[in-house]
Amino acid sequence: MKPLHAWLTFLLCLAALAGAMAFTTTVLMQIDRQRIDAARASAEDDAVRAALWQMDAEVSTLVADEAARPYFEYYPFYPAEAAYTRMFRELERGEVLVPSQLLTIDNALLGLHFQIHPDNSFTSPQAPTGNKRDLAESRYLKPAQIDASTARLEDLRKNLNPEAVRSALPRRRGEGARLPNDLVFADDAWAAQNMQNRGEYEKRAQATKKMAGKRKDESTNSQQEIMAPVENPIVVREHPMTALWFGQRLFLARLVTIDGADFVQGCEINWPGVQQALAASSIDMLPTPTFAPASGPDAAAEHRLASLPVRLSPGEVRLKLDPATEASPVRMALWVAWGAVLMAALAVGLVLRSTVSLSERRADFVSAVTHELRTPLTTLRMYTELLSTGRVKDDTSRGEYLDTMHAEAVRLSHLVENVLSYARLERGRARDRAEQVSMQPLLDRIRGSLLERARQARMELAITIAPDAAGSAVRVDPAAIERILFNLVDNACKYAAAANDKRIELTVARSNGKLAIRVRDFGPGIDAETAARLFKPFRKSAQAAANSAPGVGLGLSLCRGLARAMNGDLRHVVGIAPGACLELELPAA
Repeated sequence: MKPLHAWLTFLLCLAALAGAMAFTTTVLMQIDRQRIDAARASAEDDAVRAALWQMDAEVSTLVADEAARPYFEYYPFYPAEAAYTRMFRELERGEVLVPSQLLTIDNALLGLHFQIHPDNSFTSPQAPTGNKRDLAESRYLKPAQIDASTARLEDLRKNLNPEAVRSALPRRRGEGARLPNDLVFADDAWAAQNMQNRGEYEKRAQATKKMAGKRKDESTNSQQEIMAPVENPIVVREHPMTALWFGQRLFLARLVTIDGADFVQGCEINWPGVQQALAASSIDMLPTPTFAPASGPDAAAEHRLASLPVRLSPGEVRLKLDPATEASPVRMALWVAWGAVLMAALAVGLVLRSTVSLSERRADFVSAVTHELRTPLTTLRMYTELLSTGRVKDDTSRGEYLDTMHAEAVRLSHLVENVLSYARLERGRARDRAEQVSMQPLLDRIRGSLLERARQARMELAITIAPDAAGSAVRVDPAAIERILFNLVDNACKYAAAANDKRIELTVARSNGKLAIRVRDFGPGIDAETAARLFKPFRKSAQAAANSAPGVGLGLSLCRGLARAMNGDLRHVVGIAPGACLELELPAA
């Protein structure tokens, strides 16, 4: 596959993968957003329910106290011994009168207490008349207070329809307060939600009812302890205290049946004050609640208080969500997945780039090898034809031709051996022939071939071994050391042949427990660009091989591979001028 086709295929696959990941990310993010929204909605609903409990607790005591109030306290004064027996007989001279607690009640949430008699007349314990007013003014109320209560009572007389009030109030029929049953739902989801709301409402209503019943029992027992019953008691039945809306005014009222006659007893609730109290009771969860009457079709609406017919609009809800609710494992997984995809794409891109580059360099190598093989083969063919046909008569010329043929054959053998050695090294098939040898004998073994190669290039090779290194032993493959040093000297001969200084220095020294063998020439040296790719294989094309010293750019890569296979290394020593210096480092035994 051509490099351009390979890159296009890679980009198309990457685009397809990115598109699939983008689609998956979008879907998973939507699902996760829905999960978080559902958790937030559930937390908001829980917060509103908790706020409703607190609000009901705030006002349920008020309702319970009014429900537990004895019927005779709606009279400004009543005979102590006739409270439960003869409340409606004529008062006798000398009887002890007890003042009603409503004369001096001080509750900012309650307005005027009133009583509607069977003849639809209105009275109030806080607006006494006749001699009872004189008695109240003497110790309990100021005239201005009585006048203000009288004015409010007159306002009630004008705006309340007694029959409408009586028809709206429930009568006691066993236990349990009347709850709304005419529920209308828009769909099944709302039905399920409202059924849950109704269950919550009923629990709070039962709690309020139990509190009211307990207060009623306590009040009755205390009165009975004080007042002993007498003969022929009147029949009194107090019905449930109920909160009702008349227009925009909220009342607590109940029916009281006394010897078959229905009285209405109750009080007006300070609606603005109640709103402030309700808002203050749950300000930590609902900073901006609003309230509205819950009557008529809205009587069974959600967020309704159990103790009062009031509907809550929560407004802003302050949530204390668990950090784990907001922390999304899906998002973390997506980040990891995107990171893995990008890293995989980068890795594939780098591998593809390396593969394409290697393919190009191998193609250049083939062309360079072809060029390098053509030159000695052409020389050998030409000289063998000349010699075989007898065209060369002079013995001196015949000897020169034979020497040239020998040199080209050695060059060809060296090239082929380098290629085969590199192939074995790349495939991991290089045989381990390591043995422990001393440095001096090792160099003596290969000295001849190195000197001969320098002589052929008309250069001088000087070999210097430091005294502390001469006897040092190394565990190496002698053949590999010979090939490395021969390649280094061969490179020096090829690239520094035109230099004025024809010296090549081979030095051996010991440093930090290692042996360093340096081969230095005094030629043009190695520039930075060439040094960056000095040890890369297949770095010469046919054109580069034709325009430079003979070789295919494989020798140094092979030498470094052989050195590292023996736990050593080969590197270019920078900062040495003139010329180039390569150092073979071997571990000393």
